[in-house]
Amino acid sequence: MADFTERKTAGINYPKESDKIFTLKNLYDMDEIDRFIKENSPKKCAVIGGGYIGIEMIEAFKMRGLETHLIHRRKDLARVFEIETSDLIKEEMTNNGVILNLETAIKEIKEDGDKVVIVTDKGDFVYDFVFLGLGVVPANELAKDSGIELGVKGSIKVNEYLQTNYPYIYAAGDCVETTNILTKKPVYVPLALKANKEGMMAGMNIAGIKTAFPGILGTGITKCFNLGIANTGLTYELAKNHEYDAVKITLTSRDKARYYPNSQELYSLVIAEKETGLVLGAQLVGSRDAVKRIDVYATAIHNKMTLRDIFDLDLAYAPPFAPVYDPVLLAARVGRRFI
Repeated sequence: MADFTERKTAGINYPKESDKIFTLKNLYDMDEIDRFIKENSPKKCAVIGGGYIGIEMIEAFKMRGLETHLIHRRKDLARVFEIETSDLIKEEMTNNGVILNLETAIKEIKEDGDKVVIVTDKGDFVYDFVFLGLGVVPANELAKDSGIELGVKGSIKVNEYLQTNYPYIYAAGDCVETTNILTKKPVYVPLALKANKEGMMAGMNIAGIKTAFPGILGTGITKCFNLGIANTGLTYELAKNHEYDAVKITLTSRDKARYYPNSQELYSLVIAEKETGLVLGAQLVGSRDAVKRIDVYATAIHNKMTLRDIFDLDLAYAPPFAPVYDPVLLAARVGRRFI
């Protein structure tokens, strides 16, 4: 079973058949948005939601020349981002002309002639079209009707070999739960690499090649205009919720040698266990190439490395690529003062 996902609406009442209210699940949805913009020449739009898709669509609409608004019920963006990361993303949006309507609760979305009206606790907002980027929920109707056990957020419950409660029925992809590598708790995180790996491993297990899926850290990466954003592992809040005595280490360094052309700032945030220095999570904000260093942190967390272990790594140095102390090493060096 690989039933993917359904669009999440967060309880917002809106006309489902509207041709001016969009979601994005596949290339057909993308084509519909593109067609609408080309045929109707809209001037003003709103994006609802502060997660990966919402951030990317804000940039896409703004780059098409649209007056673009973000409407979000919280002061900060999606909970996957630390407050510090969220602030940097919001600053980048504002610097690129995006209008932020934060801490704004939506009561209803309705059509009024050729416009879309968003009714909120702060008044009515009128747009040419609206994009809903509120996330997804697992498509579980077939599983539910078949007596297959469901888990976190209604996702399909599977074991490490991708078997459901019926051992001859396997499930993989965005419709299933998995295990967080750090906490060993079940989680629902619909990301592409997880889904692809699970599909491959389910096929291997069906073919008799017994292969366990190890779980995930929730590693993600995206961009907002000129800003790269990446994260892996636990946020500070999640670390506390799972009873880690966690510390948050933050610093700003350079992604190349300071004197090298186009050297830029890289903001690093690392979550670690105070007593042991065990790395629990990390977030990076900077140039698009620089934030790919998140993979070093994902590797470190997967292998249960401490800040001392990371500092001991022999990472590559040359001025076009990194300072002498790569930002990963520098974060570990600074972080050791907190443990």
